[in-house]
Amino acid sequence: MIVPMTKYSLLIFHKNVEDALLDLGKLGAFHVKRELDTQNEDMQALNQKMLRIEKALDLLSEHGNASFTIVPTPDGWTEDLVLTQLEEIEKTLEDFALQLSQTEKDIAVWQPWKTVNRQRLLKLSERGLKGHLFKTRADALKKSWKRQHILEVIGKEGEFVYFLVLTRENEPVEISAQEIELPATELKELLNKRNTLKAEMRSATDTLREIGQEEGHRLQSQLRIFQRLLEVTSVHHRSELICEDKLVLLEGFVPTSAKEEMDTVIKEHQIFSDEATSEVTDQPPVLLKNNAFSKLFEPITRMFALPNYGEMDLTPFFAPFFLLFFGFCLGDAIYGLLMFLVATVLKVLGKFSAHRAILSLVQLFGLATLVVGVITGTFFGVYHDGLEFGRFHSMFLDQQQLFYLSMVLGLVQIIFGLLVQAYGKFTRLGFLHGLPQIGWILIILGLIDINISELMPVVSKFIAYAGVSFVVLFADPSAGPLKSIGTGIWGLYGITGLFGDVLSYIRLFALGVSSGILGLVVNSMAVELLDVSYIGWLLFLVVMLLGHGLNICIASLGAFVHPLRLTFVEFYKNAGFEGGGKPYRPFDITTEKHT
Repeated sequence: MIVPMTKYSLLIFHKNVEDALLDLGKLGAFHVKRELDTQNEDMQALNQKMLRIEKALDLLSEHGNASFTIVPTPDGWTEDLVLTQLEEIEKTLEDFALQLSQTEKDIAVWQPWKTVNRQRLLKLSERGLKGHLFKTRADALKKSWKRQHILEVIGKEGEFVYFLVLTRENEPVEISAQEIELPATELKELLNKRNTLKAEMRSATDTLREIGQEEGHRLQSQLRIFQRLLEVTSVHHRSELICEDKLVLLEGFVPTSAKEEMDTVIKEHQIFSDEATSEVTDQPPVLLKNNAFSKLFEPITRMFALPNYGEMDLTPFFAPFFLLFFGFCLGDAIYGLLMFLVATVLKVLGKFSAHRAILSLVQLFGLATLVVGVITGTFFGVYHDGLEFGRFHSMFLDQQQLFYLSMVLGLVQIIFGLLVQAYGKFTRLGFLHGLPQIGWILIILGLIDINISELMPVVSKFIAYAGVSFVVLFADPSAGPLKSIGTGIWGLYGITGLFGDVLSYIRLFALGVSSGILGLVVNSMAVELLDVSYIGWLLFLVVMLLGHGLNICIASLGAFVHPLRLTFVEFYKNAGFEGGGKPYRPFDITTEKHT
């Protein structure tokens, strides 16, 4: 559901603004109206300071400071000196890293030629001879080169051979190989330089650790102070000065459930206020509130758009379908069991406490996949036809039944979406506005009985005709009769889109079958490898683990993405979703931020 909001207009005497904003920020419930994209100079300066601290904390964490020791902050402490010191160390480390990278490259060039004596080459140069160093593939080394030149192979490394060619000065060398230019610095010096650079980098890293233990917690505290100050400055920026700059006007919204606490702050600071129940035209922010099950699916709702304040939150309505569709798309009982167990172990370990909601959602996905896998008889890529279940085979759904079930699920969700849209229009606009959706439901049910079930075809014809009349006559009750009928007649063209929506749900069947086929292919490959002598069992395990691991990842991605498509396109369209709601972001200077 969408939490009801109360609209507040506050008039604060300019001398009381700071104290009033401080208590409003501690309340953490007042969503300030008039969001602005621009920032004033104070906000830009605060952002720059915060970016410097965040970058410094990232640097400290990167070099071994996972947590910081809490130490008292001395009087007169400022973050600027610490940040300057850390930035200098970071620049030094970057310089060392660049030098080390170049040194490593020079050493790599030298390695195949470490037996070459550069001094000897220089003496040969004094006698009018020049040494050329070449690198080529071993199979590309031609015997004719040895006949044409003085050539000596220096060494081999992998598929490459390294050789020296002596020629007279200015004598052309007709060899189609890569000529190597040795670095100016000798190999011994480069090795010493590498050791020195690594030692210097270790020393700088140790210094970072020491600074982190002493200053890390102070920087974190200062960052929180700046974050709160930025919140206050941002609210100042969104306020409006009136009455010769003596009063500050601030408008915003508070959840109706927090109205009592808001009124307490208003009385304490003697703020003149005007409050009213929020209307859709006020464009209040949207805060979702659902039960424990539906709340897990709220991140999926936010992936598309929040509902606007005047419509229903569709999260509780699509959540069961999304869960079922995921299980249908993945469709393997063992895959589902593994997914559930992995998520459960991660939750028990407690190392991912920040992601408990996501892990709970994965657990539900795993259970849904397990249930669908058992119903369809798919276990680790093996379909129930390949297992010895005897007379129990009839308990599982076959491919044709799965195909029909996918379309039945689509029809159920589409009809449910139309019911949701009808209810929303009944409650917001009036009874007549919801009749076209009821008409579409009657058309669907009538056509199904006439063409498929044939339970009472005569009655179903009248039901379908009644549905058509609802669609045509009440398409737009707020308009004139002729315009409404014209809109309704044009709306009947939507029957083609309805068929397309139902066919879209075939993807549930296709994805479930495709993941099962891939699992079967992995099993076949692994079983064939068992015939390999000695290591057949090892190869079998490797292929099973890698193959099914990859299949689970790919199939899980598809099992998440395609229900998203069915939800955001087919269901949202038939449920009349409008969207465009602004998220509720209260003015909050506490350490606990609203999500």
